[in-house]
Amino acid sequence: EQMGIFFRYYDLPAGFPVIALLGNGWHSTLDPVTRLHFHNCVELGFLCEGSCKLILEEETFVVKSPAVTILPPNKPHYTQACPNDTNRWNWIYVDPVRLLTSLNPVQMNKLHQFLSHAHGHDCVINNEDAPEIIQLVKMIMHEMENKEAYYKTIVRGLFASLFPMLFRNTPDTDDSVVREQPRQSGRISPAITYIEENYMNVISVDELAALCHVSVTHLR
Repeated sequence: EQMGIFFRYYDLPAGFPVIALLGNGWHSTLDPVTRLHFHNCVELGFLCEGSCKLILEEETFVVKSPAVTILPPNKPHYTQACPNDTNRWNWIYVDPVRLLTSLNPVQMNKLHQFLSHAHGHDCVINNEDAPEIIQLVKMIMHEMENKEAYYKTIVRGLFASLFPMLFRNTPDTDDSVVREQPRQSGRISPAITYIEENYMNVISVDELAALCHVSVTHLR
């Protein structure tokens, strides 16, 4: 019998599209898996304690702490507790395309391709395989929990380091395909982000061209 799938939507803040669900209260249960779910954004999970099963589309992985799961948008999944073991998660929901507008066009195309093609083992990072990624995610969680001065700038910088590390650890991503994709989408990403955040206001082409550092004629 095929499991149901439902959509969980997160309304991420416009200027800083990151939401953190932290603390000690986030646990996966042993309840039978009757349906999967997917999100409108990236789900970054950090397994702080214990072990868990990650059901990802048609595959199942056993995840042992410390570990990170990174699930692109629209990726059906579910986490289930392992018998006779506890678990504790922290979660971050992020739109990296809107968050990392300073990426150059090649990196932005790489990000889009990673979000489109990451699957299976690409989405599970163990401490033994990539301890530097685990440490970066822990730093992101720490900044989001404490929210000290400049934390948003620091979190942007940490994510700007995290995703290139993920690219490097995803062998299925083809650099040649990325370079062949149009660069225009990356070049105009500041304008796209600005429109998303200010769609309720009157926006001029001059403003958008200035954000992208191109002429009005070129933007048109």
